[in-house]
Amino acid sequence: MKTIWKVLIPVLLLALLLIGGSLLYRNLAPGALPSTAPEEESNAPTARHESEFTEHDAETPAGQTEIVPAVGTEAPEETETPVVLSDNPTADFSVLDEEGNMVSLSEYFGTPIVVNAWATWCPPCRAELPYFDASAEKYQDQIQFMMIDLTDGSTDTVESATAFIREENGYSFPLFFDVDFSAAEAYQINAIPVTLFIRADGSLLHQQIGAMDEATLEAYIQQLLADN
Repeated sequence: MKTIWKVLIPVLLLALLLIGGSLLYRNLAPGALPSTAPEEESNAPTARHESEFTEHDAETPAGQTEIVPAVGTEAPEETETPVVLSDNPTADFSVLDEEGNMVSLSEYFGTPIVVNAWATWCPPCRAELPYFDASAEKYQDQIQFMMIDLTDGSTDTVESATAFIREENGYSFPLFFDVDFSAAEAYQINAIPVTLFIRADGSLLHQQIGAMDEATLEAYIQQLLADN
Protein backbone atom coordinates (compact mmCIF):
# COMPACT_ATOMS: atom_id res chain seq x y z
CA MET A 1 0.00 0.00 0.00
CA LYS A 2 2.77 2.35 0.91
CA THR A 3 4.42 1.54 -2.38
CA ILE A 4 1.31 2.65 -4.33
CA TRP A 5 1.18 6.02 -2.52
CA LYS A 6 4.85 6.58 -3.18
CA VAL A 7 4.05 6.30 -6.88
CA LEU A 8 0.74 8.26 -6.89
CA ILE A 9 1.90 11.28 -4.86
CA PRO A 10 4.60 12.42 -7.36
CA VAL A 11 2.16 11.87 -10.24
CA LEU A 12 -0.52 13.98 -8.56
CA LEU A 13 1.96 16.77 -7.78
CA LEU A 14 3.12 16.83 -11.39
CA ALA A 15 -0.49 16.99 -12.62
CA LEU A 16 -1.25 19.89 -10.26
CA LEU A 17 1.79 21.81 -11.48
CA LEU A 18 0.81 21.33 -15.09
CA ILE A 19 -2.79 22.41 -14.46
CA GLY A 20 -1.69 25.43 -12.46
CA GLY A 21 0.83 26.48 -15.09
CA SER A 22 -1.78 26.24 -17.83
CA LEU A 23 -4.24 28.41 -15.89
CA LEU A 24 -1.55 31.00 -15.17
CA TYR A 25 -0.54 31.21 -18.88
CA ARG A 26 -4.17 31.69 -19.98
CA ASN A 27 -4.71 34.52 -17.48
CA LEU A 28 -1.77 36.59 -18.71
CA ALA A 29 -2.84 40.00 -20.25
CA PRO A 30 -2.69 40.25 -24.08
CA GLY A 31 0.57 41.72 -25.24
CA ALA A 32 2.36 40.86 -22.00
CA LEU A 33 4.73 38.59 -23.82
CA PRO A 34 7.30 40.32 -26.06
CA SER A 35 6.65 40.09 -29.80
CA THR A 36 9.22 38.27 -31.86
CA ALA A 37 7.79 39.50 -35.23
CA PRO A 38 10.27 41.69 -37.18
CA GLU A 39 9.41 45.37 -37.45
CA GLU A 40 8.22 46.54 -40.87
CA GLU A 41 10.61 48.92 -42.63
CA SER A 42 9.09 52.37 -43.23
CA ASN A 43 9.70 54.53 -46.32
CA ALA A 44 8.47 57.68 -44.59
CA PRO A 45 11.19 60.25 -43.87
CA THR A 46 12.07 61.05 -40.30
CA ALA A 47 10.68 64.17 -38.70
CA ARG A 48 13.98 65.96 -39.33
CA HIS A 49 13.92 65.10 -43.04
CA GLU A 50 10.28 66.11 -43.30
CA SER A 51 11.24 69.50 -41.90
CA GLU A 52 14.11 69.84 -44.35
CA PHE A 53 11.92 68.90 -47.32
CA THR A 54 9.21 71.33 -46.22
CA GLU A 55 11.71 74.18 -45.86
CA HIS A 56 13.22 73.45 -49.28
CA ASP A 57 9.81 73.27 -50.95
CA ALA A 58 8.85 76.57 -49.37
CA GLU A 59 11.94 78.23 -50.82
CA THR A 60 11.58 76.79 -54.34
CA PRO A 61 8.02 75.68 -55.21
CA ALA A 62 7.67 72.64 -57.46
CA GLY A 63 7.71 73.49 -61.15
CA GLN A 64 9.34 76.85 -60.62
CA THR A 65 12.91 77.97 -61.10
CA GLU A 66 14.74 80.89 -59.64
CA ILE A 67 15.15 83.70 -62.10
CA VAL A 68 18.74 84.92 -62.22
CA PRO A 69 19.80 87.92 -64.34
CA ALA A 70 22.51 87.29 -66.92
CA VAL A 71 26.06 87.97 -65.84
CA GLY A 72 26.79 91.68 -65.92
CA THR A 73 23.14 92.69 -65.92
CA GLU A 74 20.51 93.56 -63.35
CA ALA A 75 16.85 92.69 -63.73
CA PRO A 76 14.88 95.88 -64.50
CA GLU A 77 12.17 96.88 -62.08
CA GLU A 78 8.69 96.17 -63.39
CA THR A 79 7.65 99.81 -63.33
CA GLU A 80 6.90 102.11 -66.23
CA THR A 81 9.80 104.37 -67.11
CA PRO A 82 8.61 107.99 -67.14
CA VAL A 83 9.03 110.14 -70.21
CA VAL A 84 12.24 112.15 -69.98
CA LEU A 85 12.17 115.53 -71.67
CA SER A 86 15.53 117.25 -72.05
CA ASP A 87 17.01 120.17 -73.94
CA ASN A 88 20.55 118.87 -73.45
CA PRO A 89 22.32 116.89 -76.18
CA THR A 90 22.49 113.16 -75.55
CA ALA A 91 25.78 111.51 -74.68
CA ASP A 92 27.74 110.56 -77.79
CA PHE A 93 29.20 107.12 -78.49
CA SER A 94 30.86 105.18 -81.30
CA VAL A 95 29.87 101.75 -82.60
CA LEU A 96 30.85 99.48 -85.46
CA ASP A 97 28.60 99.22 -88.51
CA GLU A 98 28.24 96.19 -90.79
CA GLU A 99 30.89 97.53 -93.18
CA GLY A 100 33.43 97.57 -90.38
CA ASN A 101 33.44 101.36 -89.93
CA MET A 102 33.25 103.13 -86.59
CA VAL A 103 30.34 105.57 -86.59
CA SER A 104 29.17 108.00 -83.91
CA LEU A 105 25.66 108.72 -82.75
CA SER A 106 26.23 112.43 -83.39
CA GLU A 107 26.76 111.74 -87.10
CA TYR A 108 23.02 111.16 -87.38
CA PHE A 109 21.95 114.35 -85.59
CA GLY A 110 19.61 116.33 -87.82
CA THR A 111 17.32 113.31 -88.11
CA PRO A 112 15.21 111.70 -85.38
CA ILE A 113 16.98 108.61 -84.06
CA VAL A 114 15.77 105.42 -82.38
CA VAL A 115 18.55 103.52 -80.60
CA ASN A 116 17.94 100.01 -79.28
CA ALA A 117 20.53 98.10 -77.21
CA TRP A 118 20.03 94.34 -77.30
CA ALA A 119 21.82 90.95 -77.30
CA THR A 120 21.08 87.55 -78.79
CA TRP A 121 20.91 85.86 -75.35
CA CYS A 122 18.21 88.26 -74.10
CA PRO A 123 14.64 86.83 -74.50
CA PRO A 124 12.83 90.21 -74.05
CA CYS A 125 15.15 91.71 -76.67
CA ARG A 126 14.37 88.95 -79.14
CA ALA A 127 10.64 89.36 -78.49
CA GLU A 128 10.56 93.01 -79.57
CA LEU A 129 12.95 92.79 -82.54
CA PRO A 130 10.15 92.11 -85.08
CA TYR A 131 8.45 95.38 -84.07
CA PHE A 132 11.65 97.34 -84.60
CA ASP A 133 12.22 95.65 -87.95
CA ALA A 134 8.74 96.60 -89.16
CA SER A 135 9.09 100.17 -87.86
CA ALA A 136 12.55 100.61 -89.41
CA GLU A 137 11.12 99.67 -92.79
CA LYS A 138 8.02 101.83 -92.34
CA TYR A 139 9.89 104.97 -91.23
CA GLN A 140 13.18 104.49 -93.07
CA ASP A 141 12.84 107.92 -94.77
CA GLN A 142 12.01 109.75 -91.53
CA ILE A 143 13.93 108.10 -88.69
CA GLN A 144 17.43 106.67 -88.31
CA PHE A 145 17.28 103.35 -86.48
CA MET A 146 20.40 102.09 -84.69
CA MET A 147 19.94 98.49 -83.53
CA ILE A 148 23.06 97.98 -81.40
CA ASP A 149 24.19 94.53 -80.33
CA LEU A 150 26.17 94.56 -77.07
CA THR A 151 29.05 92.59 -78.54
CA ASP A 152 31.12 91.11 -75.73
CA GLY A 153 33.27 89.01 -78.06
CA SER A 154 32.23 85.80 -76.34
CA THR A 155 28.48 85.27 -76.01
CA ASP A 156 27.90 87.70 -78.86
CA THR A 157 30.41 88.31 -81.63
CA VAL A 158 30.07 90.39 -84.77
CA GLU A 159 29.73 87.19 -86.78
CA SER A 160 27.23 85.44 -84.49
CA ALA A 161 25.05 88.54 -84.06
CA THR A 162 25.04 89.18 -87.81
CA ALA A 163 24.05 85.57 -88.52
CA PHE A 164 21.28 85.76 -85.91
CA ILE A 165 19.79 88.93 -87.42
CA ARG A 166 20.32 88.41 -91.14
CA GLU A 167 20.33 84.66 -91.68
CA GLU A 168 18.29 83.17 -88.85
CA ASN A 169 15.57 85.83 -88.69
CA GLY A 170 15.85 87.83 -91.92
CA TYR A 171 15.64 91.26 -90.25
CA SER A 172 16.68 94.21 -92.40
CA PHE A 173 17.04 97.05 -89.86
CA PRO A 174 20.40 98.89 -89.59
CA LEU A 175 22.73 96.78 -87.46
CA PHE A 176 25.57 98.02 -85.26
CA PHE A 177 27.97 96.46 -82.76
CA ASP A 178 29.07 97.96 -79.44
CA VAL A 179 32.47 96.26 -79.53
CA ASP A 180 34.15 98.77 -77.19
CA PHE A 181 31.19 99.16 -74.80
CA SER A 182 31.03 102.80 -75.81
CA ALA A 183 27.22 102.95 -75.93
CA ALA A 184 26.84 100.83 -72.79
CA GLU A 185 29.13 103.13 -70.82
CA ALA A 186 27.64 106.35 -72.21
CA TYR A 187 24.18 105.40 -70.95
CA GLN A 188 25.23 103.16 -68.05
CA ILE A 189 23.35 100.23 -69.54
CA ASN A 190 23.24 97.39 -67.03
CA ALA A 191 19.92 95.87 -68.09
CA ILE A 192 18.54 95.28 -71.58
CA PRO A 193 16.70 95.96 -73.76
CA VAL A 194 17.09 99.73 -73.60
CA THR A 195 15.64 102.10 -76.21
CA LEU A 196 16.45 105.78 -76.72
CA PHE A 197 14.18 108.12 -78.66
CA ILE A 198 16.33 111.07 -79.74
CA ARG A 199 15.08 114.23 -81.38
CA ALA A 200 16.72 115.63 -84.51
CA ASP A 201 18.50 118.29 -82.43
CA GLY A 202 20.19 115.58 -80.37
CA SER A 203 18.08 115.95 -77.24
CA LEU A 204 16.58 112.96 -75.50
CA LEU A 205 12.82 112.55 -75.70
CA HIS A 206 12.49 109.24 -73.84
CA GLN A 207 14.57 106.39 -72.49
CA GLN A 208 12.73 103.08 -72.25
CA ILE A 209 14.12 100.33 -70.01
CA GLY A 210 12.57 96.97 -70.80
CA ALA A 211 10.79 95.47 -73.78
CA MET A 212 7.90 97.18 -75.56
CA ASP A 213 4.97 95.84 -77.46
CA GLU A 214 4.19 97.06 -80.98
CA ALA A 215 1.64 99.67 -79.88
CA THR A 216 3.97 101.24 -77.31
CA LEU A 217 6.81 101.50 -79.80
CA GLU A 218 4.51 103.14 -82.34
CA ALA A 219 3.25 105.64 -79.76
CA TYR A 220 6.78 106.81 -78.92
CA ILE A 221 7.69 107.03 -82.60
CA GLN A 222 4.67 109.24 -83.25
CA GLN A 223 5.66 111.46 -80.32
CA LEU A 224 9.20 111.63 -81.66
CA LEU A 225 7.99 112.67 -85.12
CA ALA A 226 5.63 115.26 -83.64
CA ASP A 227 8.51 116.89 -81.75
CA ASN A 228 10.53 117.44 -84.94
